[in-house]
Order: sequence, then C-alpha cells, then structure tokens
Amino acid sequence: MARNRPCLTEQETIIRWDNEGKEASVYTYDRKLIRRLGTMAEKYPDEFIFLEEDPYGAVTYQIPKKYVTVRPPYNEEKRQKQIINAKDNKDLFRKKSNSREQGHQGGGNEWTKL
Repeated sequence: MARNRPCLTEQETIIRWDNEGKEASVYTYDRKLIRRLGTMAEKYPDEFIFLEEDPYGAVTYQIPKKYVTVRPPYNEEKRQKQIINAKDNKDLFRKKSNSREQGHQGGGNEWTKL
C-alpha cells in the first residue's frame, strides 16, 4: 500500500477532459471516491476503466463525461420535506406482525396499505 503519502493539501482530486472526447479522467486520493469508482468499475467495466494507481495511493479512472455533473447547492428546507415525506410514506405500508390482529390465519408476511 501507499507509503509516505503527500500531506492533505497535496492529496487532490482532479477531473480533466477536453471538448472533443467523450471521456473524462479522474485522478484522486479520496478514499470514498476511490471506493465508488471501484464499485462502478465492477458493475460497468466498459464505462469505468481503471487506468493506474500511483505509489502514494492515488488512482486514475477513465469515465464517460456524461457522469460528471455540477449541481446547485442543496436546499435544506427541501431536504427536510423529503425526510418527512419519506417517513409518511413508510407509515403507509406496514408489515402485518400478528395475524390475529388482522383477523385471519395468514402467515404474517403480507403487507397492507393503511
């Protein structure tokens, strides 16, 4: 594994592409991003291509440019509404835990909409 890694300010993530090609190059030290890219490479080996790992632990992948996005900041109010909505939807479907409560002799694995 990596020895004598660069300091944190030198552990960069660099995404490069030109306007002509359809691929982007992703160079990163970020462990979370490295795991995500590795997972994507396992699932989609024709699109997420591992190119190299340097002696310090950084990796480079080639990926389609269409997967590189820039999004506006996330609205915290919208996030809270989505959390509440998800909880409400979860309450709509509840597993029947006791067949006697439901008034039948089923196996207890059915789902019901309330």
